[in-house]
Amino acid sequence: MALNVEFKHQSKRVKVTPGTTMFQVLAEAREQFGLSDSSQYQLLHRSKPIDLSIPFRLTGISNNASVEMKELEGADEVQQVRVCVQLRDGKRVQASFGSDESIERILTFFKLLPAPEQFSLGFLRREIEAHAFATTTLKELGIMSGSAMFRVQAPDGQPSSTSSTQNSSVASTHTITASSQSPHVSFASSKPTPSSPLSTTPKSLNRVLQPQTEDVEMKEPVDEEHASNMETTVMSSYGALQLLRDSNFDAVSRAAVTTLMKIVTNILSNPENEKVRSIRLSNAAFYRNVGQVKGGLEFLKSVGFAVVPETQVLVLSPGPSDKSVLAEGLRLLSIEADDLNISPDARPVVREKREDPNFDVFKTQITRVQMQPRGPSTTEVLVDALKSKQDQLVGHEKPPRSTTVVLEGRRANSPINLVEASTDGEPGERNDAQLLISSLKARREEMEKTKNFRTQAMRELDDLKRKKVFQTALIRVQFPDRAVMQATFHPNETIRDVMDHVTECLADQYKPSRFYLYVSPPTQKLASTKTLAELNLVPAALTYLSWLETPQAEVASIGFYFRRDLLMDEHAESKESVGPLQKAAYPKPLHLETPPSAEPRVEPTRQPSSNAQAKSTKKPSWLKL
Repeated sequence: MALNVEFKHQSKRVKVTPGTTMFQVLAEAREQFGLSDSSQYQLLHRSKPIDLSIPFRLTGISNNASVEMKELEGADEVQQVRVCVQLRDGKRVQASFGSDESIERILTFFKLLPAPEQFSLGFLRREIEAHAFATTTLKELGIMSGSAMFRVQAPDGQPSSTSSTQNSSVASTHTITASSQSPHVSFASSKPTPSSPLSTTPKSLNRVLQPQTEDVEMKEPVDEEHASNMETTVMSSYGALQLLRDSNFDAVSRAAVTTLMKIVTNILSNPENEKVRSIRLSNAAFYRNVGQVKGGLEFLKSVGFAVVPETQVLVLSPGPSDKSVLAEGLRLLSIEADDLNISPDARPVVREKREDPNFDVFKTQITRVQMQPRGPSTTEVLVDALKSKQDQLVGHEKPPRSTTVVLEGRRANSPINLVEASTDGEPGERNDAQLLISSLKARREEMEKTKNFRTQAMRELDDLKRKKVFQTALIRVQFPDRAVMQATFHPNETIRDVMDHVTECLADQYKPSRFYLYVSPPTQKLASTKTLAELNLVPAALTYLSWLETPQAEVASIGFYFRRDLLMDEHAESKESVGPLQKAAYPKPLHLETPPSAEPRVEPTRQPSSNAQAKSTKKPSWLKL
């Protein structure tokens, strides 16, 4: 198994095994290319950086693949790595070190060396023996930045059975001073006891740090008075932030610090707003980023927040020193944000209110100098004009009824002649190609209209332009015995007018009979107060009559309930070839807008030539007389 490492258009083949770490591959490649150790490099696979701490089998890179070695830009400064060492009893100690620090230097810093018995460290699936502590650095393990955790193990690789009290004494009886090469060393300091060696520490030390536990807290029993005093003691903002950093990984710390900065900046931006001064502990986002993070609530309490037990709400009461305390807390949060490499764009900032001295809330601010239109638009004017023209065309004069009665069912079933209603031209004279072209034009126009923004007035104007106006409406009323009465009405007449005319056509003894009109299908009873135009019964419609009180007669025949004069006219016209219903004139439509007149096509007439006339007069050769 091997990898092809490319550097500056040169390629070297490096042999690997499944357990070879990528840092070892990088070291072998640097040796083959003859590069010095003063510069730092990284390996890229498909333009993505490779984690140097993992073995080759976990990288997902295939055998004989090509990887690129690239020099890190701005890597002259030693990057800091946050190292956590888990002791045998489960406790953990943390601090920040440079990537070039050796394991022996780190363990000496934690006072784990020298030790009464030898032990090894476990990192991922790799075991670092005690004799390799001095020669193994974080860089050789592939740890260039970020965080790493080591586990203290027995020499055979199994956790030791040594009692936890012996290990805790190793970590608690020594003081750890800040290293000069690590810019950020943070531990949560615990309250020292009178017998602690801290009292003998020289004053020249900047800070005294003590390894603090994280996952397992082992405390000595204290009396109730001492416990109450510890509960009332409020941790400082700096101590709360150090507890937050020591107790969590960098990814968790970034989210917590960003959320805390947002809370503080909101209060500083709106100090008089009570809403930003209260936080519900049950809030999901707050609990995820701050509430469940160790050190988050401690920081909020250090800047003045207090928990209301009844409502479980964090409240910051207004005070004279709030602004200075919050500003100091924001300054400490900014320092931690710099150490966590939080980008400036992701950090909340204080928003200052800028008031314009020339602004007057009672003065009208006019920003438009162009004259705005007043009154109805051009489209609305056209709509009103077409509506008035429609009222003029329809008129209010009632047309003559021209009542016709047909008693035979087969004659009554003759359809209304719709051919006469065509005003767009004679369909018989238009071929299929012309019909197809007109249909495509209408569809194209409709698509162009739907693309553009159209107001209600514009849509109403298009409907009025296409609308056909009828001055009369031809209504047929079919009785239950299939007798039919046909009459002409005005479009604005109501169904009550039609029913009154039906009652006038009945004989005197049957006029008190009650009935109603309906259309079908589907069956819909016609309201007596609505007009024919509202019910869409214009220009012609077939309605049905249903008796509420069926008229009775000694000899019931078809149409026995009509007047005598209507029946005589029906018998007089029954012998004609054309049915009486078809003789009625179909209402002719009128357009509100005059359509573009098409010039009549003049078909050229072919004049017969003189030769043709001579041939016509000449006797055909086949005619034998």
